[in-house]
Amino acid sequence: MRVALTAVLAACALAVLTAQQQQQQQPPRYTERVNVDRVLVDVHVVDDSGLPMRGLGPEDFQVRIDGRPARVEHARFIVAPEPGAPSASPSPSTASRPAPSPEWTDVSGRLIVLVFQRSMEPSRLVGLLKMQRKVERFIGSLGPGDRIAIAWFDSHLKLAADFTADRARLAAVVRQSVVWATPERLATGPSSSLAGVFDYRAALGAGSIEQGLLVLARALGQLPGPKAVILFGWGFGRLSGSIQVSRDGRIIKDFSHVTMDDDYSKAREALVATRTSVFSVDVTDADAHSLEAGLRILSEETGGDYVKTVDFADAAFDRVARILSAQYELSVEKPDLPHGAHTIEVTVTRRHATVFARKGYTD
Repeated sequence: MRVALTAVLAACALAVLTAQQQQQQQPPRYTERVNVDRVLVDVHVVDDSGLPMRGLGPEDFQVRIDGRPARVEHARFIVAPEPGAPSASPSPSTASRPAPSPEWTDVSGRLIVLVFQRSMEPSRLVGLLKMQRKVERFIGSLGPGDRIAIAWFDSHLKLAADFTADRARLAAVVRQSVVWATPERLATGPSSSLAGVFDYRAALGAGSIEQGLLVLARALGQLPGPKAVILFGWGFGRLSGSIQVSRDGRIIKDFSHVTMDDDYSKAREALVATRTSVFSVDVTDADAHSLEAGLRILSEETGGDYVKTVDFADAAFDRVARILSAQYELSVEKPDLPHGAHTIEVTVTRRHATVFARKGYTD
């Protein structure tokens, strides 16, 4: 028995040694792995009438990242359903139809946050009151799956309504948007709930609109897909210098300038990272004012638009609603660049087109 066991162990050792020698004699195998990173870029494209430009494909977009051309692999058109349209789930009569082209995709709804930067200053309060009626009309035009949340900012950020399609509830909250009150803590909604991820403690400590937008962006970052913020505000930034004003309140000479602090930079970076575009609706009753610079810059850098309501309130807000009604989602191949912050520039080859897209991203 002892002799037989020794023979078996010797045979096993010989087999292992033979296999190792064969592996050493074979040429080494190299596995080539190619990783192509992509970045999703949300783009709104409108024509001279402010209407979404349809029918664009990947070849119609030109994207540059840090000044280097980047290939657009895919362009998907996303359009909001019209009010009263059927739900996105297929019915028995349509289930057998061919699937739509990937370049043209209807979605069940959008996620939009209305933010009211409140003030009792008469030149701002009047504009906020005007916007109440416009917003109620906008809520009535929502598609069947669109959901809206509402936040107020005065002394700090306050979440007044979670994402919902309940138009009556939203209209009631909008009517209270100029009331200096703190809404109760909201219960978590069934899906894509902003209240469920909202940091109430951080919101209480957000003493500036920039800090409030940062808290909001961090909450939105926990929800998938693109989001939009419509900011009804009067501006932000740090104003320095002097302004000469006439007796009737008109600005004679403006020697002031606005600087943006670190809180703004953090808010902008968070909004860009969470695919959140900010559309600023300036409610100030003035042709021009220094603090509008913050609104303009934030909208431009996050892929939104800036409008003024002082003369044509209906036209201004209607423009925002038209831009938001459709967008393109671009899948863009990243150039071979080091990790960090990068700039993005998006243009289209079509004439008479205006493009709204974020100006950068961080990986």
